[in-house]
Amino acid sequence: MPLSQSREIGSLLSTVKASDRHDYGFVLHAIPAYTGMRRGEVLKLRWLDVDLDEGFLSARSRKQSSSRRETVRRIEIHPELHRELHAWRSRRPTGQFVLSEANSSDSIDPDRANRVFWQPMRRTAWCLDNTRDRFKVGFHSYRHSFASNLVAAGVDQRIIDEFMGPTTESTRKRYRHLFPRANRSAIESFSLQTP
Repeated sequence: MPLSQSREIGSLLSTVKASDRHDYGFVLHAIPAYTGMRRGEVLKLRWLDVDLDEGFLSARSRKQSSSRRETVRRIEIHPELHRELHAWRSRRPTGQFVLSEANSSDSIDPDRANRVFWQPMRRTAWCLDNTRDRFKVGFHSYRHSFASNLVAAGVDQRIIDEFMGPTTESTRKRYRHLFPRANRSAIESFSLQTP
């Protein structure tokens, strides 16, 4: 169900906001939740890539590319994320990366990002095993949820592809199969019988 999945993600974001011990921890969760960006894209995101006035950000990636060419895709900023990014920018007015340690101008190391990402989920229903760092969700869970929610909302596949970047047909099917009633509604949306 798309609504329950949205509620689950909302619940997770509330948990993170309430128990995060790092100033950038919530933003580390909010960006992929509202954009479907990959971890590497989130960690490389610069303020130059975020246009709060126009309401979009540019995700830069070399993922799934055999060349050294960087791909860039434009993602509209959800109003809830817009508020968070605007507040975050006012708290951290300097630095080139959206996410960095307070005393550094460098992007966050992926291992550090993982630790900060999982910290607020410890000892909650989102944690499977605290001693082994096993959690119900990871960065990619937000990507999957983002795409699934767009499919459930009936967003055109071309727009979803534009937001998500390069995906395979098997990946698209993975998101679509979660909503068989949408397929049924689509097929029943027209009639060829004459009255």
